[in-house]
Amino acid sequence: MNRRSFLQLAASLTGGSAVAALTACTADPKPSAASSAVADTTSARAAAIRPIGVQLYTVRTLLANDFVGTIEQLAGMGYQTLEFAGYYDQSSAGVGALLKRLQLAAPSAHCMPADIRERPQALIDRAQALGHRYLVCAYLQEKDRGSLDAYRRIAELLNTFGQRCADAGVQLAYHNHDFEFAALDGTVPYDLLLSATEDDLVQMEADVYWMHAADVDPVAYFRKYPGRFPLWHLKDRTASGAMAPVGEGTIDFGALFSHATTAGLQYGFVEHDNPSDPLASLRASMQHLQGLLP
Repeated sequence: MNRRSFLQLAASLTGGSAVAALTACTADPKPSAASSAVADTTSARAAAIRPIGVQLYTVRTLLANDFVGTIEQLAGMGYQTLEFAGYYDQSSAGVGALLKRLQLAAPSAHCMPADIRERPQALIDRAQALGHRYLVCAYLQEKDRGSLDAYRRIAELLNTFGQRCADAGVQLAYHNHDFEFAALDGTVPYDLLLSATEDDLVQMEADVYWMHAADVDPVAYFRKYPGRFPLWHLKDRTASGAMAPVGEGTIDFGALFSHATTAGLQYGFVEHDNPSDPLASLRASMQHLQGLLP
């Protein structure tokens, strides 16, 4: 099943969790100028990847067959935060109890534009019940991205829903792929979305793989729109363009994490859209990310 079909299928969401705070390293109170720069980078990296999260789309086939066992395996690897993309007919009470037992948090969940248009209050109600801090518009179908006017309509939809979310204590965000960076009539749609949405109502989930696939530097966006990228999707890209576990491609995640403060990063979620072995992929990413810590 492709991402588009899956996200459409994942429209009915139930589940629950509390939200965990990020852990940051404490620097030497009286560092030298040189050691201060190193400490700042180390602190930013640590804050960015502690706790390490996972986008559950990666293990969708496993969740469909064994929801509880799959979540238990992720917790056993050291993943502490989850971003949901469907709940596989599990009850809110059941999911909440599972997450509490495993001491996991679920600060974010994906949704589709159709959900936002057709049942916005239901999304908010679920987010409040689950303890989600973020709802993320996950993907645009072709009808929603075929022209600049289509993107303007999406921006208007996001602003309206973002205000409704804010009133309910939830933050709306937008997740990119690569198509948002292909210019239409001389305008980059991603830039249009950033400028046409209110920054306090619509924040961004930066998928660094898709940014690199579009030959875009994420750091340039972090610097231009500081504080607007609280969520990241962490997945690597090989020299040939293939998706890979973190650490098995060409993306310098250590360098990216040094810009975490500028970006406003709060949660990083490991993801691989179509891994041959989902658990092995997530285990490899976890090991690499842990290795970036001192």
